[in-house]
Amino acid sequence: MFSKLIFLLIVPAVFGINLQVSYQQGPCQSANVSTMPFFEMDRFLGEWVEHYRSLLLDDQDDCGKNYYSAFNGTFYNLTETKTNIATGRNTSSAFSVRLAEPLSNPVYGKLLVNNEYGMYYVPLTDYTRYAFVQACEAVNSTHYVLHLWLLGRPGANININEFFIGGTDLLRPTIQDDRCIGIFPNTNTTTVSPTTPDGASAIMVPSVLALLILKAFQMFV
Repeated sequence: MFSKLIFLLIVPAVFGINLQVSYQQGPCQSANVSTMPFFEMDRFLGEWVEHYRSLLLDDQDDCGKNYYSAFNGTFYNLTETKTNIATGRNTSSAFSVRLAEPLSNPVYGKLLVNNEYGMYYVPLTDYTRYAFVQACEAVNSTHYVLHLWLLGRPGANININEFFIGGTDLLRPTIQDDRCIGIFPNTNTTTVSPTTPDGASAIMVPSVLALLILKAFQMFV
């Protein structure tokens, strides 16, 4: 059952790029992920607001924002903020970022990030309005999930239909309204480490895995 592909195709008419959100068998190394050639990290810097995210292993957070800034040479900083509106829990996390292959020709949108994913893939962006970001997460020793986020610059009007997306039931819009104003800085904000103290990836909560299995089962029965 779980070997069946859960997919979301995104085919921008101009670029002809295919993306998929999927739950599949195998390690993340076997995932087929598109990356943007001639990627310009300096143009990618700045603030990005999260508009859509995949439903698979969704942590139910909203108000997501990512801020990329230059640090030192080929290293960059990434600050991610989000909140769980239902519980009122705010999270701010800081990571270091660098290009995975800075000397390749052309340079591709592959970013090494010291968080639980290890790598962010940028398959498509116009730098001024929208960006797609993907990451792979190992669910267990035999399966992985490909995540997808659609980001926009602050104030940008993002219409998901312009990207010719099929299977939109695998994406959900992220809340970005008055409930997100003034959350950061906040004395109730918790900064969460992306890994366990020994450097290993944090183990997924069993209840989350159970929800994933239930959702996949409902889709194929």
